[in-house]
Amino acid sequence: MRTRVSFKLRNSVSEQIVRDKTWVFDAIWRKEGSFWKVFRNMPYRDTHPSQVGADARWGELASAHHELQAALAVENLSVFANRISNTFGNDFDATSTRNDLLVAAQSRFNAMDVKIAEYSVDSIEFTGSDRARVRCRANVRVISLLPGIDIDSGNIEAIVEWRKEDGIWKIFRNLPYRFNHPTKLP
Repeated sequence: MRTRVSFKLRNSVSEQIVRDKTWVFDAIWRKEGSFWKVFRNMPYRDTHPSQVGADARWGELASAHHELQAALAVENLSVFANRISNTFGNDFDATSTRNDLLVAAQSRFNAMDVKIAEYSVDSIEFTGSDRARVRCRANVRVISLLPGIDIDSGNIEAIVEWRKEDGIWKIFRNLPYRFNHPTKLP
């Protein structure tokens, strides 16, 4: 059964909407006793697919995203490097390479500590069996160890291209990682 679920989460003090999410999904129901119950494909977490036709690749990419978040939180560059394609580049910056991205990450690990990091996957569009365009958002606040001030990325929106290489999903194109990279979608 195709189902559409929307919710708005409001802060009880400020009444500000802090989350607005809609899922459209094909749930599988089955009869148990005299009641019909959802059996499969009911998204209930922010990381679950929000579009019809999501398959196992969606979960693979969500797991890769989660793995990257965990690696960045503990500053594990080897896990991070494993999820970046050897042919990584950005359409908006010709100097972006895998090596430049990893050097920038290591430099930030050495100079800053993360205070707040929020990431979300809004949608995934598969452009082939081994390619995907992931619309995502992030907001990161770090403390620069010298001179000890907070740096806030603000809201970052991107469409990051992933490619399956050697059996795992890797970031292939258009990951903004420098302060001069675009942070809003057109």
